[in-house]
Amino acid sequence: MSRPRQSTFFPLTVPRRRTKSIEIDWSTGPICAGEWEIPMKLESLNKTYWASWHKAHAQKKRWLRAMSLIVRRPSQDCACPMDVEITVHRNRMLDYDNMVGGCKPIFDVLKTIGRIVDDSPSWIIKRRYVQQQCPRGEEKVCIRLLPAMLIAPVEDIE
Repeated sequence: MSRPRQSTFFPLTVPRRRTKSIEIDWSTGPICAGEWEIPMKLESLNKTYWASWHKAHAQKKRWLRAMSLIVRRPSQDCACPMDVEITVHRNRMLDYDNMVGGCKPIFDVLKTIGRIVDDSPSWIIKRRYVQQQCPRGEEKVCIRLLPAMLIAPVEDIE
């Protein structure tokens, strides 16, 4: 009697992904918080989405170099949910979705540096994106990182 052949496309067993569980440490909130001004122009998602892997990776490396000079690695690991506010100063305004997509390398670098645990909604509670118009040559990105205030709803007192 022959065994059914296992397909290479559809394995019979699905490997489980192991995830590292991190406990929330509220004492690291003030250590990870900060406000920084990066003197770089934020590119639109339209420019980076259709670019080759090489160009997109080069842009991510430029952000890593620029931010690692300004945003320092914290003294201990950050294990606290954060609120992030990104203010983009550009000569030409972007529409909202292109601005949000262009900010993706910033979150990747914040994770690489160690300021945030992950860029998932469970670790970044609030994201706020703001744009301001500025003269050409004065483009910059301001990043503000604050510990999230997770407060349980208060019952009505009668």
